[in-house]
Amino acid sequence: MKQRLGLALALIGDTKLLILDELFVGLDLIGVEKFREFIHRISKEKGVAILISSHQLSEIESMFERNLFISEQKLENYIDS
Repeated sequence: MKQRLGLALALIGDTKLLILDELFVGLDLIGVEKFREFIHRISKEKGVAILISSHQLSEIESMFERNLFISEQKLENYIDS
């Protein structure tokens, strides 16, 4: 519930960049799927750029058409699906 409240507060107003840290921590499989769908939808519909910090790359790499991975202050790879 804290994750959902934090996300709702972040989306109030005309947000152009959403920064999310460890978005899926503490969520069950259904919660993870719903969050993934929601984040993808707001990115498309509102044109919001989303920066996600996560150790669960398998959960986030398929969320968007374009992904940029940064590790140790270096651009590791770029995937354009």
